[in-house]
Amino acid sequence: MSIIILSILVLVIAYIMVSLITGKARFFKFDYSVSNELVVDKYLDTTSKDIEITADMSDIHIYSTDDLKTRVVIFGDEEKTTLNDETNLLRIKSTTKKCIGICFNNEAAKIEVYLPKTFSNSITIKNAYGDVDLEDFREAIINIDSDCGDVKVIEGKNVSINNAYGDIKLKKAIEANIKASAGDIDLESLNKGFIKNSYGDIKITKIDGSFDIESNCGDVTIEEVFLKENSNIKNDLGNIKIGKTNEIYIDAKTSLGDTKIHENYNKSDITLKLTNNCGDITVKN
Repeated sequence: MSIIILSILVLVIAYIMVSLITGKARFFKFDYSVSNELVVDKYLDTTSKDIEITADMSDIHIYSTDDLKTRVVIFGDEEKTTLNDETNLLRIKSTTKKCIGICFNNEAAKIEVYLPKTFSNSITIKNAYGDVDLEDFREAIINIDSDCGDVKVIEGKNVSINNAYGDIKLKKAIEANIKASAGDIDLESLNKGFIKNSYGDIKITKIDGSFDIESNCGDVTIEEVFLKENSNIKNDLGNIKIGKTNEIYIDAKTSLGDTKIHENYNKSDITLKLTNNCGDITVKN
């Protein structure tokens, strides 16, 4: 635990230094409140449009509804809020006043979008600071880039999440590409996953297909694995724990730690490769 904390502190210091040098800081803002100043409340037709949201500091929630119309509700600063309803794109942008250094008592915007649950276009979100929460859009392509805040998605078709500081939770996706710098990753059900975490645990309930997982510091736990293609887990520091599997060959090696595999199928055409530098490998299939 002390190694994780020390590593995160090093990352934070490096982040601030790079930000100051480049002038592109997403400076840390503590103790923020959420605005209750309503600046937008509109109904739109976005059936065949992509959604793009860009925010400096905002809590963002995309709701899944039975309505055919889209509703956009924004709380914040009217002068720093833009809503462009273009031919093929709904573009939402929220900015905040610039601050130098570490800022306190900041007011974040709040962006709420109510979309039909049958929405099948793309949802792209880039948020510097604040939580991002999406509900059930099983046909949508979801792309989220967050600097600091938790990210939660109930369901998407193809889901891509890049989060620097904060936890990631995804309930269901056909394909997921998940990357975190510091925070836990919690995934429930995937067909295909590409997952990378620098500092934090990775927990997956079920994967039915294939995956490639890389972790620098943290445990990797998967309850159920049903592979259709060769897959891989590489961990530098932390335990690897696998529960139920189909009949696959498990190629497991750890430099420092114990390896325990209950059942292994050497004649299988499918291989799960597990590599660990420091930590135990346990497969309870």
